[in-house]
Amino acid sequence: MEFKELESLWLNTGNSIDTNVLLNRKMIKELTYKKVKSGLIEIRVTSYIELIVALFWTNYLITFLLDHLQEFRFILPAIILLGITIFSTVLSVKKLAAYHSIRADETIVKTQKLLLSLRKLEKMDVRSILIIIPLFSAPFFIVIAKAWFDFDLYVFSSALANYTAGSLVVAVILFFVLDRFSYQTIDQSIEQLDKFK
Repeated sequence: MEFKELESLWLNTGNSIDTNVLLNRKMIKELTYKKVKSGLIEIRVTSYIELIVALFWTNYLITFLLDHLQEFRFILPAIILLGITIFSTVLSVKKLAAYHSIRADETIVKTQKLLLSLRKLEKMDVRSILIIIPLFSAPFFIVIAKAWFDFDLYVFSSALANYTAGSLVVAVILFFVLDRFSYQTIDQSIEQLDKFK
């Protein structure tokens, strides 16, 4: 609601206390929704960035797959990376859909449900780190080494296994850090909306 609309509503309502209370309540609700959406801006921005990166990465992987159709040992890592990219893209699209569905004209209960689904998606994203990082790291370097340097990293298979084990440790550490701090803005948004029930 724009300032001019609020001003005209205020001037046209007269001195009715009930009308003024309703108008004040509507203004507070509108401001709260704006605060909720601005608190979630990080989710929106990161989701758009993930989508842009996924678009280029998917194009790169498909090109790589087409160039190495005869070499199965390079196709498998590329397919793993493509699957992870598709999973990440679906999560980003769902998060953006939930974010853009949050509007002041919706009921508080529906908005809280959207925020809870956004929280679930964030939680799924954080939990997927435990699988994605170990699964992603070795295939990523195998594909990049072959594509950029025409080098076969499979000659260092024991080093790749150790690297994957090390990436699992990194994934666990990242999981605990992100799991602790990732949901704070969503939880705060839900609490803000609780005031209007």
